[in-house]
Amino acid sequence: MRALAAGALATLLGAAILPAPAVACPSPDELAVIGGQPLSDLDDLIDRVVVGSDGRRLGTVEDVTLDDCRTPKDIIVSEGSSGRAVAIPVQLIRAEVGEDELQLSDMTVAAMHALPSYDREAAVTSLGRENAPPR
Repeated sequence: MRALAAGALATLLGAAILPAPAVACPSPDELAVIGGQPLSDLDDLIDRVVVGSDGRRLGTVEDVTLDDCRTPKDIIVSEGSSGRAVAIPVQLIRAEVGEDELQLSDMTVAAMHALPSYDREAAVTSLGRENAPPR
């Protein structure tokens, strides 16, 4: 019985200290898909008007954060006159509306106001940062 319990404990402890499998990054030749459309230049997102799921204007894209694979993670949306900015996951981009707008799903003005303010001084990699933080 003790041998069985010791074996089970060793298995659990061994599993706890094994590193998590690495996430494979997409090929550098693969285009980012934003709103269901491949986008060849992420800079094209900057200065676009962001419209909520209710059709109301939420703000303007000021930056795009990148994950460890350097693929888009969040759009940083500035709320206009307040200067407040929030990070919104790129998965919420439903569609491009013309060349100047992005339509979001499941995001309204009220939902955006409930999001925490984006810390522009945070150590994140983004299109707007010349020096990415060390990994």
